[in-house]
Amino acid sequence: MKQDRKLNMLFVIGAGRSGTTLLAELLGRYSETFRVDEKRYVWTYGAYWRRHDVRHPEDATPKVRSYIQRYFNKIAANKMTPWLIEKTPSNCFRIGFVDQIFPGSRYVHIMRDGRAAAYSSYRAFFGEKVQDEIGSALDKRQLSHRVRYLIQRFPELIRRIKYGDLPPAGWLPYAVRKGEEVIQTLLSDKPALWGARYPGIEKDRSCLAPLALAALQWRMSIEAAQDGLKSYIPQDRRIEISYEALMDDPVQTLKTITEWAGIDANQADHVAAAKMVRKPVTEKWKQYLSSDEKALLDDYLKQYLMKLGYS
Repeated sequence: MKQDRKLNMLFVIGAGRSGTTLLAELLGRYSETFRVDEKRYVWTYGAYWRRHDVRHPEDATPKVRSYIQRYFNKIAANKMTPWLIEKTPSNCFRIGFVDQIFPGSRYVHIMRDGRAAAYSSYRAFFGEKVQDEIGSALDKRQLSHRVRYLIQRFPELIRRIKYGDLPPAGWLPYAVRKGEEVIQTLLSDKPALWGARYPGIEKDRSCLAPLALAALQWRMSIEAAQDGLKSYIPQDRRIEISYEALMDDPVQTLKTITEWAGIDANQADHVAAAKMVRKPVTEKWKQYLSSDEKALLDDYLKQYLMKLGYS
């Protein structure tokens, strides 16, 4: 990348299983952009010991800021691109911190019906392949389920080792933390923690039904994202879209985002990118959750969903 070419960061913000991965992939298909794979360890550099994902602007010390900036600048230089598209759902809890490191960046907040997102996260807690084998109504896991869950995660570890996708600095506390999570997964019949971690999620994991925990995780993520964007990001640097709008009209949604961000693209580019969108025939939560499980989601989400415009 030319030295006089400015790096632009576009952050896709959203609760887990709300379409952040899909949107980042779509935005990464343009000639000016490159999508960065989720790098949680980069954003937790210097704070691997924390049990939650919250970081404040004052946590962006010169050392932390330099480390994270070097990481992304190196990617931009290697890919010769003026735009990096980054999505890490846990960044919902550290927007002020992120903007302290990359001031002037743009933020796309994608929201999805919390019932659909919570159901998808609920499945991820147990390991989706495992859940497909033993049914949808899980509250506790047998030891065999826990072992199979870890086996599912093993190929990802091998991939990271193969491509050097591991923390280049501060790796020891990171490794210790991950080791603790493996032990907890084996010893506990509760689901493994997956996705963004709000303060207190480990305590909630011990006393809440897994579906309730997934619902609360979605709500806390959305609240943190909206509060963080409003508090730290001027209106001209943030935009909010819905997953449902992306499914209904991906071409127009992508056009709206790229024109707002200033990414060079034409109609043919939008159409080409939108071809990878596959709208589901029906939402899985409607099909697979029982009436009692749907009522449980209503208990946690109904008022907030109505506030966001969901029926």
